[in-house]
Amino acid sequence: MSDPPRPRSFSPCLCRDCAPNTGLWFRCRPQPCRTPHPETRNSGPGFPGTELEPLRGRPLRRAAVAVLLRTGRPCSPAEVLGVIQSWGYRVGSAKPGKAVADALAYEVERGWLRRTGRGRYQVARISRGSRYRILAVVG
Repeated sequence: MSDPPRPRSFSPCLCRDCAPNTGLWFRCRPQPCRTPHPETRNSGPGFPGTELEPLRGRPLRRAAVAVLLRTGRPCSPAEVLGVIQSWGYRVGSAKPGKAVADALAYEVERGWLRRTGRGRYQVARISRGSRYRILAVVG
């Protein structure tokens, strides 16, 4: 006997095996993927839709947090900026290093990051859902 078809309301699988760049650690369940959202949307904690748009505000802060989540160690704003630029994004500011440093300082005040030393930042406490959303967008 074959299993009945599953409804198409399931979300796409983002487990370690199917999408290794998400950094998530849970088992894969066979689920049909729904149609993806358009690439140009900019809602929630994600990045702008295209790599040509510069990062500012919330997308810049989420990109900086994503770098720190991926590295798992304290980083300086210059290191964070280098990784963001290596991902193909650019920071929309005349002084991109200062913009990244301001974004990290904002997240320190918010409680998501902590300052471990002069010019060094590390992840403090971020809910599981927020980690999931940030890392799923970086993919």
